[in-house]
Amino acid sequence: MSNCEETGQVTLPGARSDLPVVLTVAGSDSSAGAGIGVDLRVFQALDTYGTFVITAVTAQNTIGVHSVHSVPGEAISAQLEAIFADLPVAAIKTGMLGTRDNVAAVADFLDTLSEIPPLIVDPVWISESGTTLLPDDAWDVLIERVLPRTELVTPNRQEAARLLGQSDITAEEIGSAAERILRLGARNVLIKGGHFEGDHAVDFVASRTENYSLISPRRSIGRVHGTGCALSAAIVAERAKGQPLDAAIKSARNHLLTWLDSASQLGQGARILHPKPL
Repeated sequence: MSNCEETGQVTLPGARSDLPVVLTVAGSDSSAGAGIGVDLRVFQALDTYGTFVITAVTAQNTIGVHSVHSVPGEAISAQLEAIFADLPVAAIKTGMLGTRDNVAAVADFLDTLSEIPPLIVDPVWISESGTTLLPDDAWDVLIERVLPRTELVTPNRQEAARLLGQSDITAEEIGSAAERILRLGARNVLIKGGHFEGDHAVDFVASRTENYSLISPRRSIGRVHGTGCALSAAIVAERAKGQPLDAAIKSARNHLLTWLDSASQLGQGARILHPKPL
């Protein structure tokens, strides 16, 4: 008797066993424009299998965040344990972690792994509408316990400044800021340029051996919800498929630029991305 017969499993025509498994550890967004909602759409568009750990349930729409309800740290630990006990996670991203306990729960779990898959940290701090999504007492845990395990951290202008204990950074300071973030422990940093002024969006990438800028004309389409989430999710998907980090960053950025051009005005506030296969 075959193993399939013993377990009652049947191999169906067209079934796949080669889908890279990716994981997002982030908050929900009831409009599905950011957080886990857009992450899963990105994972599917890029031909990977998305799994998730919910860190917080938010009530939000395209206009703003109405309320945030954090998930207890022990529930985050249980979700992580369940996924890793069964599925071959090839790459991980973290987004909104929500509380100090939640950051610690993620760090504690990473401590148990003999080998950590490529980890992309999007240090989500403040929503587009101004709601704080990572409190002040959580940053030291993120910096001291998570960043040293991170392949890439992807802060925007405000998050880069917060990592460095500053109120802001200028476009002229982006290179030195990236180098200082590297000294916090991350192996690579991508400072997103969307919050800087100018006719072009300039993202700055730095590692311990090189740095470079990625430049594109700024889109005049108004606010778009979830762009940072989508970018980090796309990087994770491409890493899970085997792309080297630099290639994954460039591919993900190109995907995002394409998705920006087709962002939909479905609600009364920001546009929402429609990640589609490319």
